[in-house]
Amino acid sequence: MTGSTPKARVVEKGGHHRYVPVDLLRQLPSAVWKIHDYKKSEGVFNSFFTAEKFFSKFPWRFHFFWCNDINPNGPLILVHETYARMFIDQVQKRFPKDTRIVFPSVAEWPGLIADFKYYPGVEPQVLPDEPRSKDAFNSMRERLQAFPLHDDTAHRPELVAQLKETIEATATCLAKNKKELKVRAQAEFNKTSNEAMKKMQRALGLLPVDLQGDDPLGPLETSHPTGICPFQSPVIICVDVEAHERMKSVVTEIGIATLDTSEIQDIAPGTFGINWQDKIRTRHIRTQEYRHHVNRQFVSGCPDNFKFGVSEFVPVKELAATVATCFRPPFGASYQSSQTAALDPTAPTFKPAGTSEPKRNLILLGHDTDNDIAYLKQVGYDVSNLSNIVHVADTCTLYSALTGSRNKTRLGKILDEIDIDAWYLHNAGNDAWYTLAAAIGLAVGEREGRKFGDQPAPDASVGPKAVATPAEPQQGWSTHESAVSNAVAKDTLAVKQPQSPAPVEEEDLISFDDPEPETSSAVNSKEDDAPAVSEEDQVCNQATWIAEEESVPEARTPETVIDTRSENTQKLKEKGGFLAYMVERLEAEAKKDTHGDGK
Repeated sequence: MTGSTPKARVVEKGGHHRYVPVDLLRQLPSAVWKIHDYKKSEGVFNSFFTAEKFFSKFPWRFHFFWCNDINPNGPLILVHETYARMFIDQVQKRFPKDTRIVFPSVAEWPGLIADFKYYPGVEPQVLPDEPRSKDAFNSMRERLQAFPLHDDTAHRPELVAQLKETIEATATCLAKNKKELKVRAQAEFNKTSNEAMKKMQRALGLLPVDLQGDDPLGPLETSHPTGICPFQSPVIICVDVEAHERMKSVVTEIGIATLDTSEIQDIAPGTFGINWQDKIRTRHIRTQEYRHHVNRQFVSGCPDNFKFGVSEFVPVKELAATVATCFRPPFGASYQSSQTAALDPTAPTFKPAGTSEPKRNLILLGHDTDNDIAYLKQVGYDVSNLSNIVHVADTCTLYSALTGSRNKTRLGKILDEIDIDAWYLHNAGNDAWYTLAAAIGLAVGEREGRKFGDQPAPDASVGPKAVATPAEPQQGWSTHESAVSNAVAKDTLAVKQPQSPAPVEEEDLISFDDPEPETSSAVNSKEDDAPAVSEEDQVCNQATWIAEEESVPEARTPETVIDTRSENTQKLKEKGGFLAYMVERLEAEAKKDTHGDGK
């Protein structure tokens, strides 16, 4: 683009000669207003901006400018500014409460207005017809012919230069501004995600609060305690929720993992924070009415494979109360429901809400946290009512702070990068533990100076996977302390992995069992999209699904499931991976059926 040329001294033409590019008008919702309601049949986009409605719902009068001396590559399609404002007024009347629907600012969108008042004899020409469909518009556009520049302007080089600037600015208005907006959005995203990482590091005692600006810190020595007091000494509470794959409004599992940062202050974090993993307490809460349901269609559900404690079965009516206990002392203890509390006099004493004891500061954590907040609200527990939540964190954001990517990343990929083997993902309890361990690993790894994403991989000196092996669950507190093998040596990171099925990689982050976000307010969108299910409907639906799942054929023998003596079976086992996992599962099911141990 040439440098700015001062306006030539000419007599301005009478009338109104300001035009707006059609390409920008067609993309007003996404490019200018940031309204992404494509899935709503009565939303802004589907009401005015679909290919057919844009041309048919408003009596457009299109113009075009195409002079070989100015824009030889093709016509610039325009509409008069008056028509553009009338169209936007019509959209405003249809959606009066949406304050984003305004005429674009010329200051924010340079080139938005092409003003021809300074160019004698030059004016965009009117399209010969009035197309009322996208096909008719495109067909007419192909038939357009370039026209010569009027002599009163063509013979004045300074006017020709100015006109070229005007047309080029208008023709590139959308693309140029979208690029600039993208750069600004990326910069803002980087700033937000980096601040989220710093908050997590301060909370874990990895970063001093009084660090000024971008003062450089050397790599963290993870073999010794950090010597930094966790800022506000918070309790980090990680939540993961699994829903019925066919009834999104029905919650089947809730996983809650807790880390009290006051317990790790004097402990050396270890590589990727492996030594702090022992302090994670985890609970796996299953909805009693749906205890027989397993998601199979879209994700590989595994509700029976909780590896960090003992699963708790809680009636739908008590889900909210059970979740509430996780946000009060003693954080992470197994809650006894009303059906079993009287039978267990040794159960831990929970602090009722509203006690005089000072509240602990809380950090709410999740992987794509907004989804889990929305699901908790569905079961009757609204975390936004808690005044002591000082920060809401998300492992997606923490990972983005280290990679610069704005795309949400699967939990399984993050775990692999911090050397954690993931067992039985899509079990809410396991996912909660892994998500909290991932947040710790990312925060510690960044302070160690490690690289993530497409950047160079960590040093080969890291050693084997930095996660302890889940052991058989024990009674009492559902803590990771009772689930982690005590055989991990303090002076080495080497951990012997069990002879278990190879971990199955989880599905993409946005799966069919997640509410589909349509706006920036993820919580509200989930609440609107997921209709409430009455208790009667829940019982009816539960009975229907259980009936489907329990209508299995007669007991199978090992020979009918899989020939354990066959050469093919042995080859599958030797190859390992997912096929070996399936063979072992089928053999186990066959043995259960043979001995009458099946459900």
